Amino acid sequence: MDGGIFWNHIEPDRKEECTMDVFMARQPILDARRQVFAYELLFRSGEGNHFAGGDGDLATTQVIQSSFMSIGLGDMIRDTRIFINFTAGLLLNRTPLSLPPDTVTVEILENVEPTAEIIAAVREIREAGFMIALDDFLAKDQAHPLLPFADIVKVDFMGTTIRERANIVSVLRRPGLTFLAEKVEDYETFRLATAQGYTLFQGYFFQKPELLSGKALSGNQLSRFRLLAALSQPDGSVHDLSEIIRQDVSLTYKLLKFINTPYFGLKRTVNSIDFAITLLGADQIRRWAALVTMGQIGEEKPSELVLSSLVRGLLCESLFLEKPSSDLRKSSSFFLAGLLSLIDAMVDMPMEQVLSDLPLDPEVRGALTGSASLAKDILDLVVAYEQGRWVELVSGLERTRLGVDRVSEKHRQALVQAQQLLCISR
Repeated sequence: MDGGIFWNHIEPDRKEECTMDVFMARQPILDARRQVFAYELLFRSGEGNHFAGGDGDLATTQVIQSSFMSIGLGDMIRDTRIFINFTAGLLLNRTPLSLPPDTVTVEILENVEPTAEIIAAVREIREAGFMIALDDFLAKDQAHPLLPFADIVKVDFMGTTIRERANIVSVLRRPGLTFLAEKVEDYETFRLATAQGYTLFQGYFFQKPELLSGKALSGNQLSRFRLLAALSQPDGSVHDLSEIIRQDVSLTYKLLKFINTPYFGLKRTVNSIDFAITLLGADQIRRWAALVTMGQIGEEKPSELVLSSLVRGLLCESLFLEKPSSDLRKSSSFFLAGLLSLIDAMVDMPMEQVLSDLPLDPEVRGALTGSASLAKDILDLVVAYEQGRWVELVSGLERTRLGVDRVSEKHRQALVQAQQLLCISR
């Protein structure tokens, strides 16, 4: 295999193109152990270089159906439950009944008025086996007519006080009712929510560092950082790369195990690091080793953090290569910028302090510290897509002159590749 075949090898077969551009991000919902319980899907339909404002029920239905039929939703969620927002019109039309109840949680928006017709529809949907979640629940809603059908109550932690959040749990607590804290953006809020009785959590707290004064890298982390720094040098020879890997017993073991998986279909066992590098190519081995090293650095963090890092790396690289006349030799820098974009959360240290131990390419460093560059523009665009910030996404696409019709497919491919890579790299 040459240097580029490995990544192409894991790219999923392209599905048929959607009849309309569909943009779908997913926001993880974690349990108290910070493991993924479900994903909430965030949909938008794209028209030209802007997003249609005020999507009606028909447009939303088309987006949901397109997502299940055309986007490859199974690749995106695997065996995980998903939450989807439903308006009053979609509930009255019984739209959820066309979806799988063992996968979909019906999330009822806060502006849905609980009329007799809505209550009847929700009762029918609940009896069909769907879990029901009430979105943006407030303390004043404690007599909400839909509460008897609810499995999950979602409480906006930015729109409620500490007393209100605690009161909702104490008053409504009953067997079978789960409390979900949403918009949890830091670890202190996560800890408080846990103490108050919330058991599910939504927000990007796990992507941010727990900054502790005087914190320094442990000896093990420091050795991993030095390894990561050595791996990030593009000018090293195959011999240099081989020597770096040999110095790390676990990396050597993982590489030989990786190259000898049935996935690659090799006819004979590979027991030489040099031969493995020759087969996959030095650039691809660097990326694989950087991924494994990142996983080891963040081994005590939520698994979603490593997955998000890898998706960002793959998508940054893929979008860079979409640009006309892009320099293939620079693509690894864009991969590294995305991969390292959450390193501060993995080691609970400020980004500037983390990067002081890594001799990185100036463009990569600039992207991670906020300096204007193409790498930063693409990384910002990728984060906007990941978090469903659609207006920022479109602005980023216009700034980088990337095609709006390709980003969704590229995101899906990056997610599938990342899941496959993490699976076969363990």
